Amino acid sequence: MRMNRTLSTLALAATSGTSLAVAAEETGKGGFSAQATVGQLIEFQFTGLLVVFVVLGSLTVLCYLIGWVLKTIAPDQYYGKAKAVKPAAPVAKVPPPAPKPAAATPAVVAPAPTSIHPGLTDEQLMAILAVAATEALGQAVAVVSFRPLGSMDWTWSIQGRVQHHTSHAL
Repeated sequence: MRMNRTLSTLALAATSGTSLAVAAEETGKGGFSAQATVGQLIEFQFTGLLVVFVVLGSLTVLCYLIGWVLKTIAPDQYYGKAKAVKPAAPVAKVPPPAPKPAAATPAVVAPAPTSIHPGLTDEQLMAILAVAATEALGQAVAVVSFRPLGSMDWTWSIQGRVQHHTSHAL
């Protein structure tokens, strides 16, 4: 429409023999004029908001679709129902250590902790961890080896982490 009006104005000026100076509108980036109107700005904002909502809606539909597919293909995994698993061999209960007879000396030095968890022996802790791993994995688990870390092991572990983190250039 605007182009037709401009062409008709040029044709009229050419037939009448007068010179006509036509000022063309300058368009900036994005197809807006150099001075965007409020209507153009509102249209731009509304279009951006509409695009965002369409993308979020499509992602929501995609998530529901994936959930529906998982329900139909593997309902036992979707609802968390465990398959029937042969129970592992029962773990024998470890009796608590027998109390030691009281020493005749009045000055008793507190013993160094012999367990990594207060209130449990190492054997009890390993039995608890093995049962927890069996329940989490759904199959029998056996503890093959256990060695509590000494103070020197922790020192080297911390030193390795410090060296690793300081090697990164920030």
